[in-house]
Parts: sequence; structure tokens; C-alpha cells
Amino acid sequence: LQEICERHDIQVTVIAYVRSFYEHLYSTYAQHVKQGSTSHAFGSDPDDLDTYKYVEVLMKYARYFHDRFVVLNYNDPGSDVFTSFAAAVGVDTAGTSRLSAAVNRSLSIGEIDALRQINALHGGEFSRRISDCLVEQFPDRRSEIYYTEELVGAVREQSAAEVAWINHQFRLAPPVQSDQYTNKTSGAARGHRESAITAAVRWAQAFEPK
Repeated sequence: LQEICERHDIQVTVIAYVRSFYEHLYSTYAQHVKQGSTSHAFGSDPDDLDTYKYVEVLMKYARYFHDRFVVLNYNDPGSDVFTSFAAAVGVDTAGTSRLSAAVNRSLSIGEIDALRQINALHGGEFSRRISDCLVEQFPDRRSEIYYTEELVGAVREQSAAEVAWINHQFRLAPPVQSDQYTNKTSGAARGHRESAITAAVRWAQAFEPK
């Protein structure tokens, strides 16, 4: 990519966001359950907690784009993604206004638990359609990050060097953290797992293969 841009005299600035490692890893896992074939519990597969592959991408871009590679902190409490991105690319936000459009939410802990077990039945073939059904049926349901002290401790230990490298290499302010854990172990909200299974059964009953 860098060579193509250079050959055609195109000046490219690459902007990347980093977020706290644990939350990034869980979000990636949840996405694989939601739209893939993942059926195991978070953390039971060592790849779930692989922090190096997160940093490896940053290293590659930094290697080829040097000072034209801008890294921003997704977890910056003083700025949202739009504001920080607009500032990085020089967009004046004075004439902009916020949209109230709903986004495609993440699944809750109970929904993830239900869907990963459903994935085990059909190899994830219908995971995307079932997750879309859940999001449509429960649009205002709150999604959470699944925490245990054991998993958070493992990520902290494995990501220490990577966190230090990111903050030093890109001079992040505020610095990125390994996690946003507040010593509170997470649990599935009451009824989420059961309602997700019920919704999936109703979807299956109405499903007509084309």
C-alpha cells in the first residue's frame, strides 16, 4: 500500500484507534460469536487473550508510514471518536450536529452465552441472522464486557510490554491501559439468555430456506 501511494505521488496519513486491551479482546471474541462460528467460552481458547496480534498491526503500519501514522486513544474520556477523528483530519465541527440514529449494538453476556451454544449446533451457519434477530427484537438492551479477576490478570500480565510500547511509540495522552476493570466480576443479566434462546427458536420456526 505504501509503495503504491509513493509511486503515484499520493500522500496518505493513516489514522488508527487503540483501546484498552482486555475490552478489545472481548469485543473481538463477541464479534466472532455474533457473526462467526465461535462456540467456546471467552478465555477458554488461548487465542482469545493473544495481545501480540493486536500490536503487530500497529508495528507494521508504523514501520512503513512513520510520521504519517497517527494513533488515537478510543478510550479518551475527554473526546468521542468523531471529535478526535475530525481534529486529526482538520474537519471543523462547528457546523456539525449529532445524529440520534441507533447503532448496531453488541450482544449482552447472556445473549453471547446463548448464541455460542447455538453456534455449536450448526457450526455458526446462522449466527449472523440469529444475532440480527436479537438486535432487532431487543434494540435497547445493554451490552456489557465479561470480566473475571483471572482473565483480567492474565491479560495484564501478557500485555504489559505491548501497552508500554504503544504509549511510548505514539506518545498517547491519555495513555492506553491494559483494561478498564473495576474489581467487579460480570454476570449475565437475568433473563437475557433465556429470552435469546426463545427468540432463536421462534426465528427457526419461521425460517424458510431459499
